[in-house]
Amino acid sequence: MYIHDALKKYLYIYFSQFAIYYYATVTLNTGVIAYICGGKSPNNNKYNIPMNEILIYDTKLSKWDIKNVTAAKDAIPVP
Repeated sequence: MYIHDALKKYLYIYFSQFAIYYYATVTLNTGVIAYICGGKSPNNNKYNIPMNEILIYDTKLSKWDIKNVTAAKDAIPVP
């Protein structure tokens, strides 16, 4: 996994314990990168990552975590 630090203009090559693809990322002001959605492929069994599982990488601690999230009632509008 490549992690680009735009402020320091440095590219880290980090071997993640998670193999994920087709994801969206957001960098928080706390130094955490959140990987949202996408898919993963353990043992070549590909499946989508549920929207309530957010993969978190703490850039300060070089630590991975999975956060299980829920939306407040009526927080997501009906199409």
